[in-house]
Amino acid sequence: MQTLFSPTRDRAIVKKLVNSGLAGWGFDPNLTSFMFAGEYREICLRYKEYLFEYLLRKYRENNRFKMADMIFYEYSVRSPREMSCGFVKRYAPLLDRQIVPFGINTDKRKRFLSVSYRNIITALNKNIARLKTSKADTSLSSELNYVINDMRKFFLYLIGAKLKRSYKQPQKQNVAVFKLSRRMKETHAYINSLKEIGLLNCQLSNDDIPDGYLGRLITIGKLIERVR
Repeated sequence: MQTLFSPTRDRAIVKKLVNSGLAGWGFDPNLTSFMFAGEYREICLRYKEYLFEYLLRKYRENNRFKMADMIFYEYSVRSPREMSCGFVKRYAPLLDRQIVPFGINTDKRKRFLSVSYRNIITALNKNIARLKTSKADTSLSSELNYVINDMRKFFLYLIGAKLKRSYKQPQKQNVAVFKLSRRMKETHAYINSLKEIGLLNCQLSNDDIPDGYLGRLITIGKLIERVR
């Protein structure tokens, strides 16, 4: 069983970030490669393995807590557009380029339950700090009664998340909608456009495309048609 301090824990952290899609700007690590053609198929087949080894080489010199923070920031908070063009695509408080190094380099005891951020926000505005956040309904207040209450909520959240992972509720999908979408002439046109540019396998039929990817491929095909 992996523990937080086991020798291979750093590999486990990186693997989890890759498999969850957090690292890699949301690229789906479970993407089915049979849909693609040529070099795209090869990229899809090698993606997880390449990204895992790359992240391990790049960040392994840091302790595992800092490593997880750096990977999460690089691949989830910053966007490809920001990295390549210098524009900020989205804003996250306390995670802009000038401030985030302080959080990443903070001692792990101060990062637990965001202690350092709590102190800053509470000093600036107690009322704002006391508001519930989307993370397990916890606040960002450094006041003792709030911290104790947030610790209780946080651990209950972890227990609930563990139970949720052990029980997968079957997903209900509207089969009729996907069936109708596959028959539409527009869908055939958009999928054919993706085959023509060499993205999709020419032998791929609309019925072979998993429901979870049909809408995305229609959107990309529509975009290709617009820019042609």
